[in-house]
Amino acid sequence: MAALDDRIRETVDRLKEELLRAAEEATTQIAADAAERASDEVRREAEQRLTDLRDSAARELDEQRTRLTSEAEALQRRIDEVERQLDEHRQENAELRSRLTAVETEFEEACRQLDATRDDVEATLRDIEASRRESETIRLEVNRLTDLLRNREEKVAQARRLPDALRALDAAVTFGEVLETLAVRAGRESGRAAVFLVKGNRLRDWRTVGFGFPPGAPRLDLDVSSSGPMAEAVRSGECVLPRADLPMPEFAWTDEMREAAAWPVSVGGSVVAVLYADSAAADKSDEPFWPAFLDVLARHAGRVLEGITIRQAAALMTGSAAGRVPVPVNR
Repeated sequence: MAALDDRIRETVDRLKEELLRAAEEATTQIAADAAERASDEVRREAEQRLTDLRDSAARELDEQRTRLTSEAEALQRRIDEVERQLDEHRQENAELRSRLTAVETEFEEACRQLDATRDDVEATLRDIEASRRESETIRLEVNRLTDLLRNREEKVAQARRLPDALRALDAAVTFGEVLETLAVRAGRESGRAAVFLVKGNRLRDWRTVGFGFPPGAPRLDLDVSSSGPMAEAVRSGECVLPRADLPMPEFAWTDEMREAAAWPVSVGGSVVAVLYADSAAADKSDEPFWPAFLDVLARHAGRVLEGITIRQAAALMTGSAAGRVPVPVNR
C-alpha cells in the first residue's frame, strides 16, 4: 500500500508538473497569439496612420507646390517688371548722362562767357564809379557855387534894401517912429526882432516883430542882467554878434535852433535903446549877412535919434513949439 501511495504521489506530482508545463505552454501560446494579434492590429493602425499621413503630406505638398508655384510666378512677374524698369532707368540714365554732358559743355561755355562778361562788367563798374566820383565832385562844386551864388544874391538883395531902410529911418520925425521903423526893418531881415528902451537896470519893449505874442499879452519888462546878449550890448556899448556860447533871453526861447544878436542904440554916447534880433541857425559855412545889415541900421538909428535930440534941444532953447519933438515914453 505504501508503495502504491508513493507511485500515486509520484504520478500526481508528474501530472502536476505536466499540467504546469502545459499551462505554461498554453499561457505562452496565448500570450504569443495575443501579442501577434496586437502586433497585427498595431501594424494595421500604423499602416493606416502612415497612409493617412502620406495622403495628408501629399495634399499639403500639392497645396504648397501650388502656392509656391503661384508665388514664384508672381515673383517672376515682379522680377520681369523690375528688370523692365531697370532697363528704362538705364535708358533714362544714359539719356541723362548724355544731357548732363551737354549741359556741362554748355556750363563751361557759359562760365567762359561769364568770366568775359564779368571782366567787362568790372571794367564798366570801374568806369561808372569813376564817373560817379567825378559827378559827385561836380555836384558838390555845383552846390557850393549855387550856395555861393544864392548867398551873394541874398547879400545883394539885402544890400539893395539897406539904402531904403536908411531912408525910412531918415524920414522918421519922432523917437517912436525911429524905433518902430528900426524894429520893423530888422524883423524883415532876421525874422524876429525887438526894440527895448533902457530904463536904469530895466529893459522895456517898445516894439516886437515876429514873436507871435497873443493879443493883450503883457509888455516885456526885463532885468538887464538876465537879458542875454542885450545885457552885454548895454554894458559894452558895442554890438553882440551871434556865437555858440551866447544864451538867448527867456522871452525868445524856442525849440528851433536860432542865432541871437543885439545892438545898442546910442545917443550922445549913452545907450538909450537896444535892438534884439534872432534868426534860424544856418548850416552854411559863410557868415550870415543880416547881422551886418542890422549893425548899420542900429548905428544909423542912433544918429537919427541924435539929430532929433539936437533939434529938440534947439527948439527948447529958442522956445519954438513948432520945433519940439516928442520923446518916447514907456507904452
